[in-house]
Amino acid sequence: MGATTSTVRLADDVRSNKALIDLAPDKAFAALDAAYAALGIPVSQRDAASRKIGNEALRARRKVGDLAMTKVVDCGGESGMPNAETYTITLTVISQVTANDAGGSLLQTVVEGAARNPLTNAANAVRCSSVGGLEARIQSLVTGKDVKPK
Repeated sequence: MGATTSTVRLADDVRSNKALIDLAPDKAFAALDAAYAALGIPVSQRDAASRKIGNEALRARRKVGDLAMTKVVDCGGESGMPNAETYTITLTVISQVTANDAGGSLLQTVVEGAARNPLTNAANAVRCSSVGGLEARIQSLVTGKDVKPK
């Protein structure tokens, strides 16, 4: 009897957070760069032509900038404790500014991640989905206005 292999692909539920902002695209991009710096997110990719910056391999534990990890991602949990509190998280954080028709800008940010238990050698990472806190914090820093997660 021959063995067969099958692959199951799960649909991604990654969504970008979109916000219209009252800044010209170049000013918004400069503010976006400053927001990443303020949050301590090292920028590993920057494309000034498309006004896109981010980091596809940000390793963090318990916090990103001034945000508790539970305000950033949901990675499930064990025994009543969220994995985001105790696991090592590798995040993808990518933001882009584009011009909108009203003379301002559209800020789009995508946050997703994977978590690993630092106490075990588990080969499989747990998928983490955004809860909106980091996207709101980035928007707040870019606009100078307090923004609540959606």
